[in-house]
This record gives sequence, C-alpha cells and structure tokens, in this order.
Amino acid sequence: TGQPPAGPGGVAAGSAAAISYLQAAEHAAAVTLLRQLAAVSPSLAQLMASVAASEATHVTALAAAGGAGHA
Repeated sequence: TGQPPAGPGGVAAGSAAAISYLQAAEHAAAVTLLRQLAAVSPSLAQLMASVAASEATHVTALAAAGGAGHA
C-alpha cells in the first residue's frame, strides 16, 4: 500500500510518519483546549491557555524534527 506497517498503538512505523502523527495529536490537543476556554473559570482558562501554547510549541518543534504537517 506504500505505507510502512503500523507499529505499537497503531502508529505508522518510521520516524517521519510517527512525527507527523505526533504533530497532528499535539495540534488537536491545542485546538481542543482553546475551544473550551470560554466555558471555564478565568484561572482554569489561564492554565488551559498555557497548556495549549505548550502543545502548539511541540507542533513547531516536531516540524523542525522532520514532520510534514500543521507547522
């Protein structure tokens, strides 16, 4: 099929595929947190925004490591 076989947990084997998978997961986590900000207390929103910023930084770092998407 042109794709490397899946490794543990269903993630495609190979570093580029794994990095792309992680990028997508980090991006999704950041987006999910940001969408929830309006429904929580200000102190929790601040914490969640900080975590989302960290997730977004991971996306950028993974792109530098050889990922292909979401940067």
